[in-house]
Amino acid sequence: GASLASAIDAHPALLAHFAPVALGPAPEAELRAASEAPLAVLGMPADDTERMQRAVLDIWLAVRDAAEDDAGAQNVDVSREGYARFVTMLSKVAKRRRQALTERRALAQDEARTISETRVEAELQRLDTLETALTGDALLLAAAAMFFGPMSDSCRRELWTVWQVVLAQHGFAFTPSLTLLELHAPFAPEAALTAACRAALFSNRQVETAALLAYAANPRTTDPPLLLDPQRLALPFIYALAGTALRVFRPPFTTRRIQNLHSAVADGCFVVVDAVGEAELQSPWLLALLTKTDYSRQQCTVRLASTEHALPPGLRLVLFAADELLTSLLPRWLVGSTTVLSFHCPLPEMTEALTAATAELAANEGYVPPPPEEEAEATADATHSTPSAADHFSPVGKVAAECIVACAELARTAPASDVPAVVVLQALTAAIRNCAVTLDPTPFPTLVVTDVLRRVLAHAGGTLPPAHALALAVCIAWRAAPGGHSDEAAQAFRFLLTGSSVPQPDAPPPPAASAGVPIDGEAWAQLQHLWYMSKTDPIQDVLHVLVSPRSTPFLLAPNLRIEDDPPDGPLDALRKACLCRCLRADLVAPALQLLTVEALGPELTG
Repeated sequence: GASLASAIDAHPALLAHFAPVALGPAPEAELRAASEAPLAVLGMPADDTERMQRAVLDIWLAVRDAAEDDAGAQNVDVSREGYARFVTMLSKVAKRRRQALTERRALAQDEARTISETRVEAELQRLDTLETALTGDALLLAAAAMFFGPMSDSCRRELWTVWQVVLAQHGFAFTPSLTLLELHAPFAPEAALTAACRAALFSNRQVETAALLAYAANPRTTDPPLLLDPQRLALPFIYALAGTALRVFRPPFTTRRIQNLHSAVADGCFVVVDAVGEAELQSPWLLALLTKTDYSRQQCTVRLASTEHALPPGLRLVLFAADELLTSLLPRWLVGSTTVLSFHCPLPEMTEALTAATAELAANEGYVPPPPEEEAEATADATHSTPSAADHFSPVGKVAAECIVACAELARTAPASDVPAVVVLQALTAAIRNCAVTLDPTPFPTLVVTDVLRRVLAHAGGTLPPAHALALAVCIAWRAAPGGHSDEAAQAFRFLLTGSSVPQPDAPPPPAASAGVPIDGEAWAQLQHLWYMSKTDPIQDVLHVLVSPRSTPFLLAPNLRIEDDPPDGPLDALRKACLCRCLRADLVAPALQLLTVEALGPELTG
């Protein structure tokens, strides 16, 4: 069941407000009385205060009713005292928000002596707009996202359902895509769903995040932010918010394109800067983009330690990131004006959202799914072609095999030689959904995952080499597999790569280290192919990542001693042959050809 106490314990600063107490009934009149004084601090008109009181009360009663039906809810604080603490927390959040706005207004007024009155007036107007646009419901939504914290999947879905109903009753413009919006602190060491990350939502630098929520609530009175490199999963949410007022820009940024972007910002459009990677973040166009500097000037360079670059008034940069690689590359002078959003959700919701979002985007990119009868035949073929050793797969091995086989089966179902990335994601989603696994991550070499992601990000906005897609599929499979003892997971993955059987309780002991790995005719054919493989072959990249000396101890059987083998030696080729075995050599070539993906997002440029 829900464990609000665990979410609270994850952030010590909230303990004073959310110490668990005994579970007990809380009459509506007492709850209302407990809320009146704290909510008055919000400084809203009387009708808004009453509406927010009603919303808070409805939510709390719904949480209490759900908790009373849960046998394990003894740690959930739904008493009158707990409710009062919850409302008090909301009021303190509002206090901090108002204080931050007041400080920024005072700072802008102090700068009036050295900067133009026009800039000061624009900044003050933006602050006033932001303060009035942050309605009680938007603040309540953000606070509840933090308060509910990590909990079981079933309880999270139930509470989000109740949350949507209550907000709809009070006129909040809620969309289903918002259930995928998980707010994280900027530059957190890990993109984890923890109460600490959610609590940091209300730091002074997170006003931009609240502004995004406010825009979702009332787009007519709130300026849209500038979005930098949104992830694919965020696009349906952006489309829902922006409608027709969406402008997408991609590098290279000429002077004219930068001018068009600034005009789009001035016109109030939802501006998305796509195809942003490490090189783009360190290139002159980023400075020109954000400061209206002339891009054609040769002295226009990004100085990472500089604090002299003033951003245009009202500009808010929102960086969508599924990992911390891009955020760590941001210039320090830009950090204070940047909000990082990550789109994460539990596996069941992730697969459902991926399926819906990728189907819509695939249709927009021109992908037409095969007729039902062909799809049924392909499914039957895939069933018959499942490796006979699948019974020996552990959960992690099954997920990885399903992902790889799904990529390979695109050769049978895709109608063209190039497949949009969304279709690949859809195939991987279906494969993961077919395996009864949870989202608990299993240990995997961080350096290997980072290397794969960096190589993928290096091609952002262009075509993703097929080998990188396969490498990413393997990493996704490993990270999506259920937790457990790392040794057991490593054994399963070694089996996937080498074909060696995973030891069973009644199985004979494994062969001695000196016995080596048996190589049959098929493996020798793979070895011969790899030995004469061109250095420009795209699979070389994935082999370099997944079969490097730092990776192989986690991926291959212990009887392959790699430390004594020079690069490109016999054992090095053997490792590559074992990797090809897991990729099913009969389908590797067509799968690689089909996994060339298109650029992110719709082809809309300035």
